[in-house]
Amino acid sequence: MTPHEMVPPTSRDSGRQTSRFGAALRWTGFAALGAAGAVFVVALAVVATAAALIGLVVAAVAVIALRFSPPVRRGRADTQLLEGRRTADGWEVEAIAPKSR
Repeated sequence: MTPHEMVPPTSRDSGRQTSRFGAALRWTGFAALGAAGAVFVVALAVVATAAALIGLVVAAVAVIALRFSPPVRRGRADTQLLEGRRTADGWEVEAIAPKSR
């Protein structure tokens, strides 16, 4: 062979043959990875659904509790209430007795 001749490059896989067992094992691994991913996605969907349902139940119970609980009335230091009216001369404010329940 002279220095000007070129030897064609060889492919790395040209001498290597995959056995049928190796190919089947590789595709089985891919299938197992796909099944594990699908199970993971389904598990996340179940957890998200359960969390949403729990949130709805808690919100419904809070609404019902607020609906049927008595209103909170804060005690005042003074028992007098003020009433104001607008007149031609300006605003008039006077103390009134609180309404009894």
